Amino acid sequence: MTYTLIHTIHIFSVFIYGGFLFVAILFLSKMKQSLNEEEHRIAHVAWFSGSKSKTFWYQSMGV
Repeated sequence: MTYTLIHTIHIFSVFIYGGFLFVAILFLSKMKQSLNEEEHRIAHVAWFSGSKSKTFWYQSMGV
């Protein structure tokens, strides 16, 4: 029972994490279309300043 509970929580957390990454990428791609390069850079830094240290995927991309 404990094994199933732990794995269920893990699966849900993976979906939540993946959803965050998907929404973040969509949001930033739409912002890039509507902002100039300097404004987009500032928004990008502000958006990911809290998640960079927690997100391996972004660290591996060098963002």
